[in-house]
Amino acid sequence: MSDFLKKFSNDNYKDMVKNKKQTDKTTEETVEIEIIKEEEKEEMIKAISSKKSKPTIVVSDEKVEEDTVLIKKATIDKEETKRSEFEEEVVIDQHYHKKKIIQYSIIGAIGLFLCIAVFLLFRFTNQVTMPDFVNENVSSVQTWAVKNKIELKIEREYSLDYEYNIVFEQSKKANKKIQKGSVLTIKVSDGADPDELIKLPDFTTMTKSEIESWKIKNKAENLKIVTEYSEEIEKDKVIKFEIKDTSITSETYRRKDIATVYVSKGQEAYEKNIVVPNFTNKSKAEVEEWAKKNEIVVTYNESDSDSVLEGCIISQSITADEKIAKKTEMSVYVSIGKATIVPNFVNYSLKEVESYIDGSGLNVVVTRRYHDSISYGGFISQSIGSGTKLYGTSNTVTVVYSIGRPFIGDLTGTSENELQSQFYEEYQSKGANITYSVNYVDSIEGTKGKVVSSNYNNEFVGMNTHISINIGKGNLPAPIQEE
Repeated sequence: MSDFLKKFSNDNYKDMVKNKKQTDKTTEETVEIEIIKEEEKEEMIKAISSKKSKPTIVVSDEKVEEDTVLIKKATIDKEETKRSEFEEEVVIDQHYHKKKIIQYSIIGAIGLFLCIAVFLLFRFTNQVTMPDFVNENVSSVQTWAVKNKIELKIEREYSLDYEYNIVFEQSKKANKKIQKGSVLTIKVSDGADPDELIKLPDFTTMTKSEIESWKIKNKAENLKIVTEYSEEIEKDKVIKFEIKDTSITSETYRRKDIATVYVSKGQEAYEKNIVVPNFTNKSKAEVEEWAKKNEIVVTYNESDSDSVLEGCIISQSITADEKIAKKTEMSVYVSIGKATIVPNFVNYSLKEVESYIDGSGLNVVVTRRYHDSISYGGFISQSIGSGTKLYGTSNTVTVVYSIGRPFIGDLTGTSENELQSQFYEEYQSKGANITYSVNYVDSIEGTKGKVVSSNYNNEFVGMNTHISINIGKGNLPAPIQEE
């Protein structure tokens, strides 16, 4: 359409008119000559047909000129008529702009739809699933964050429950979708607080293994246990306790302060020519093999560990590279794996406990029992106390929830042989000491051996309620129906 209109621009239009005039002028001259020749031809035909002598045909210049003028006039009129018709064909479309607006609107709508589609595609392909990093090393989170383009914010806090650099809290819930580029805040353990005051026990009354246990429990890494021979002090007993900094007392001792407990190894009887390896993270079998070869007496203690694999050594009583003699006694702590700490289920609803999964293999069994004072769904008890450490992967804790007070329904029509199982299954097995006794009473035919009445019916009763039930004999005739 635009190419067609372009032909009728001002300059193009003038050229077209000019060319048209030249063409019409040539056509006009040709028409004049043909008309003159046609007149001469007619004159000759007339002369021959009348058998007259050949006339001298004289074409008057004036006559030709007059005819030419008439032809020119007709040609000009024809040209003006054609020009008028041509000009009438150039019509301005009044709906042109409206059509353009509709065209651009459609293009814009398509563009907007494509933009939205691209945005949604980008949004859904720009998401990742949030893992559970609790109890993981912070380096694992950093690697994951870089790989998935997550902005990582690390907050460090002291903790007795988590080892150094272990994550114990994250801002994004595990197994949820998050956008790449979002911020993930994690709390990472800085280990035990070095400035925390620690109450020191009387080490002189403790054995070496007890001191080691205390050290592990309180994470007192700066408490050194040094063993040395002694002629007076019994083996594994404390020789002395020493804090070199005189400004520090047992009441002001902090975890970062250095102290030493000297423990007797007893009398030296053999040459110290056996070098103790570093058994940390080594298997118990390696310790046993080494101890047997060098005639070393090793005591094996068990302890849970979040960082050392099950069956591997957590610590040893004699430090690595120390030389000892044959028959020397030493102890090691063998990891029994990560402990499962039993939660306090009083803080859980019945529905939460029924779907409880902590990833440690703790099996939670929910039991429902009647209770006089705790309403339906309330927590009653748990078989293992909260905070208890369990080991292995097949631990079970039973949690008891209330189903409220016992309710005695309508027993009428129940067969006597069904009462025993009904009372046991419905009440006694669920903690309610509901008992019953039966009385046999006269009743109409068809009620023999069935309950006809009881002293409790469709009502709540106490936990130790006794119910009296009347069983029909079926010895009375049925009442006569009036017609």
